[in-house]
Amino acid sequence: MEFRGDHKLNIDAKGRIAIPKKYRDYLQEEHDSVLYVSYDTGNECLNIYPKQQWLKFEAKMMSLPNTNPTIRKMQRLLIGRVNEQTLDAQGRINVGPQHIERMQFGKEVILVGQGRRFELWDKANWDHDGDESLNEAELQELGELLPDFSF
Repeated sequence: MEFRGDHKLNIDAKGRIAIPKKYRDYLQEEHDSVLYVSYDTGNECLNIYPKQQWLKFEAKMMSLPNTNPTIRKMQRLLIGRVNEQTLDAQGRINVGPQHIERMQFGKEVILVGQGRRFELWDKANWDHDGDESLNEAELQELGELLPDFSF
């Protein structure tokens, strides 16, 4: 199953969000209801991975040479601060107080499907980010990175 679209959610007083119902059965059957909440290195959001996707990502991250200080720092940020959660009976996970505080999330957040993972954004940041489009330099870079891709 691929995760697509964006979903407006609220963070409750205990720091929980409800994963949309259409994904819950899949997450329960294929990923033992386990999700991993981790930081994103380039955006003001969190990444939420289903168990099997996280295990692949983590293995790839840990295969990198940790003799490089930048790689070690990235491993500490992404793996050392990951928050493992299991869906509760109402389909909720706890985002984690340290994650909420660091991202400065308000009550309203947006859960964005990104294929095999989700991104979790503060609604105001998502709305602002959504107002921006790719500039000419970014489009040029994409053209070089993806020469056979067309819109």
